[in-house]
Amino acid sequence: MDFVIKVGLFTGPTIAVNANGLLDYFGYTVNTGARIQQQSEGGDIIVSSQEWQRESFAGIAKEFSFSAKSTAKK
Repeated sequence: MDFVIKVGLFTGPTIAVNANGLLDYFGYTVNTGARIQQQSEGGDIIVSSQEWQRESFAGIAKEFSFSAKSTAKK
């Protein structure tokens, strides 16, 4: 069985709820992160334009090789 890992990166505030001993997250940030992850083809990392432009991300990203493409719907 082959595993395909899809990763989407987006940050922001969330609502965390502890129900029956399980932590769950809700809100705009979670929904947006899920939509970004859905753009993944597998074996890649999808980063929102907001994160891509963030100075703290740029400092980390310069150590890696990235190719950029737009996933915007036309």
